Amino acid sequence: KVRVPSGEVSLVITDIQGSTAMWEEDPTAMKDALCLHDSIVRKCYSQQNGYEITTEGDSFQLAFHHPLDALSFCLQCQINLFKADW
Repeated sequence: KVRVPSGEVSLVITDIQGSTAMWEEDPTAMKDALCLHDSIVRKCYSQQNGYEITTEGDSFQLAFHHPLDALSFCLQCQINLFKADW
């Protein structure tokens, strides 16, 4: 189980650019895409000992014990999102 970060922590806020338009254009495809997105984000932050503070829509609020963990999450998440089978 992941410890809740305390003291000095690194925060990461994610958001899908243009998601409102994508939801309006094709809600079914966006629902499927969001499930894949969320799965990738959760896998990546768990590999870096991240903690999910909350989500809102397609946005994640995450906390990490160390800045290097946050940076590693960001890089790995972007790579995995890029390589995903959308």
